[in-house]
Amino acid sequence: MVRFEKVTWDNWRQCCSLKADKYVADNVTILARAYVSQNMGEEGEALAIYNDKEIIGLLFYREFGYPEKCCYIIDEFMIDSKYQGNGYGKKALNLLIEKLRKEGKYNRIELEYYKENEIAEKLYLNAGFYRLSDDYSEYGTVDIAYDLF
Repeated sequence: MVRFEKVTWDNWRQCCSLKADKYVADNVTILARAYVSQNMGEEGEALAIYNDKEIIGLLFYREFGYPEKCCYIIDEFMIDSKYQGNGYGKKALNLLIEKLRKEGKYNRIELEYYKENEIAEKLYLNAGFYRLSDDYSEYGTVDIAYDLF
C-alpha cells in the first residue's frame, strides 16, 4: 500500500539514497529546499513515499504565490528508478491530491516539468492536470495545474 510519512531523523538517509532520472533534483537539494521553505514560514512538507515498509520515493510541496499565497505547488516528485513503471507514481500523486483536497486551504495545485519528460507529462495529464499555457518557460519547462474544487 502506498502511503506517506514525514521525513525525519529516522528516514532521511534512506530518502537521500533514492535515485531517479535527470529531470529531478537530487534528494539532498529537495530536503534542503523543504527545510528553507519551512523556516521562511511557508506551509508545506517533504514526504517520504512508501510502499508498505519500503521507501520508494520522495516529494516536496508547499504554499505558492507572491505576494499572496494562492495555491499549492509540487516542487519535487520522484519515484526511485528501480520502482518506476509499477503504478506507484500514479498512486502517490492521487494520494497527495486527496491530502491537499482534504486540507482545503487552496483550490489549486501547480507544478512544472521539463517538456522532454514525456513520462511525467503522461502521469500528470492522466491525473487531470492541464497546461496553463502553450508556451515553455526559459528553462524548457511546462506549467500545469490541477483544480481541487
